[in-house]
This record gives sequence, structure tokens and C-alpha cells, in this order.
Amino acid sequence: MAIQANVKQSSLECLIYPIDWTLALLSGVTVTGVTITHTPPSGSAASFGDDIATPITYIESPKGLVTGNHYVSIVATTSNAALCPEVYLIIAVDR
Repeated sequence: MAIQANVKQSSLECLIYPIDWTLALLSGVTVTGVTITHTPPSGSAASFGDDIATPITYIESPKGLVTGNHYVSIVATTSNAALCPEVYLIIAVDR
């Protein structure tokens, strides 16, 4: 089951979104990586940064996103090779 969050951002901002995987992790299991997929309203996908610190992953959105809704899918891989539920950010860029 995916978790969805709707957020707002200016094209002039570079924001960091914390993703807490605590409820998806079994005892002793850690996050080893994340896959980020960005679908912009137009143009090319941007590169989003990540900083993995179990149980929280920090996703950094770049400056200069075009106006419109950006869809960002984040899926974590764990130390027991499982995948955490998808986190789906919808970033509304207004200028």
C-alpha cells in the first residue's frame, strides 16, 4: 500500500523531505538504499538527492522545478532484501 503526501514548493527552493520507514521495518532491519522516480509535468525528470539514515531517509528536491505537479515515487530497499511500501510525493510547484 502506497503512502501519499501532497506538498507545495517554489521553483526557487531546494527542500528536504524526511521519509520515516519505522513502521515498515522489522526489528534489526535497516534501509540500505532508495529508488527515486520523478515524473515532471513537462520536460525532463530532475535528479533528486537522498541521504539514507535508518529509519529516516532524507529526499532533497532540486531548485528550478517547472511549474505544475511533480510526482515522486520513493521505494526503500532493506538489509533483508525486502522493499518498503512506496511513498508517493506530489509536489505542487507554483512559480
